[in-house]
Amino acid sequence: AEGVPYPLWVPYLGAGMPLFQFYGPVNFLLAAPWILAGLGPVSALKAELFAGHVLSALSFFAAARHLGAGRRAALVACAAGAFSPWRLAVFDYRGALGEANAFVLAPLAAASALRAAREPGPRTSAWLLVSVAGLVLTHPPTILTLFVALLPALAVQEIEARGSAPERFRRLGAAAIPVALAAGLTAWWWLPAAGEGGATSLAARSGESRYFRYREHGVAPASLL
Repeated sequence: AEGVPYPLWVPYLGAGMPLFQFYGPVNFLLAAPWILAGLGPVSALKAELFAGHVLSALSFFAAARHLGAGRRAALVACAAGAFSPWRLAVFDYRGALGEANAFVLAPLAAASALRAAREPGPRTSAWLLVSVAGLVLTHPPTILTLFVALLPALAVQEIEARGSAPERFRRLGAAAIPVALAAGLTAWWWLPAAGEGGATSLAARSGESRYFRYREHGVAPASLL
């Protein structure tokens, strides 16, 4: 990143693939303490991945408690999150830094969204604001996958909830406001990143590689179905 604390993209990663698709500045900033401690790049990466693994397990515990689970149930959630196959694959097999760090914030974002849509409150809104803003600056695709996963849960929660239509809109609005604020507070990064994404000339750099052809591997809205 050449000393820039919040880089938008690195031209040598993925044949010029914009980092907006995968990594945000939080991933670089989390490595700073390990580098300042004297670790080399590889050792700092390993330390950051391990720290993220521990913090993500604690995040699952905190998310379960935030939703009202007891200590034993929260410990089960903690273990399930720490040893889930995809989490271990991201951490150990793939070494995907952005996705690994996203697990630190995703459980809190999900729990806060469900709680805010059910029982709005200043504390819940603050947790939702911080976790969503952190996710945007860590791994933006996780925002999309989390949104798709939360939709049915929110729908079931609303079906089971009691209250008039104005009350429902008030609760859902209370959940949407922190998300909108998080998007606005992080616009300083994601707007320039989106604008500079085309400057990497991905198609020109990867004409001979089928893997890096954006048109073949880009996600269209219909693909979500």
